[in-house]
Amino acid sequence: KLTAAQEVGQLKSAVSGAVHDWYKHKMRALHTVASVAYLDYIVIISYIPFALRVQTAAENFYAKRSERLARIKAGEEAKKKLEKYKADSEAAEEANRIRLEKE
Repeated sequence: KLTAAQEVGQLKSAVSGAVHDWYKHKMRALHTVASVAYLDYIVIISYIPFALRVQTAAENFYAKRSERLARIKAGEEAKKKLEKYKADSEAAEEANRIRLEKE
């Protein structure tokens, strides 16, 4: 039969073992969380330049697209002006021809 001091000693060792196991488990969990958080940090930090490159490429694409659309629109307007000028000059030539025939 155990004495009271021996029972207290066993209880202390059981409690300290349980506390140690719990602490070890919690620290392992915290270490895992910290590792994952660190990896997330690394991934995010390495993702930022990629995201900036993608954003810059998209901005360049849309800028070139809008420039191209502006050139197309300007070309269409120039064609319309040229057609109007041709029609006006043909009408003026016709009017001159008719006037010369009358004289």
